[in-house]
Amino acid sequence: MKVSLAIVILMLLTACSKYEKRVDAFYYPDRINLSQFIEMLNVDSVEACRDWAYAQASKNGDAYMSVGDYECGVNLMKDSSRYGGLRVYEKTVK
Repeated sequence: MKVSLAIVILMLLTACSKYEKRVDAFYYPDRINLSQFIEMLNVDSVEACRDWAYAQASKNGDAYMSVGDYECGVNLMKDSSRYGGLRVYEKTVK
């Protein structure tokens, strides 16, 4: 019983890590003007994306992200070039 439970847990952890194949971070210094942003491509995880975004906000004098905003793009779609050169992700998260 313990062996099969361990295998299931290992499979779930592997599936989660496979899902986050690529995470890109985007920080918007002004949440009203989303045309201005700073990006960091291929961060390690969604958690690393959040950490990076808050570090950028802190550098910008907005440590609590009260003016700025951020998002993490998860799994860049390979065929995103057909969308006018815009990057399209499977999902975006905060």
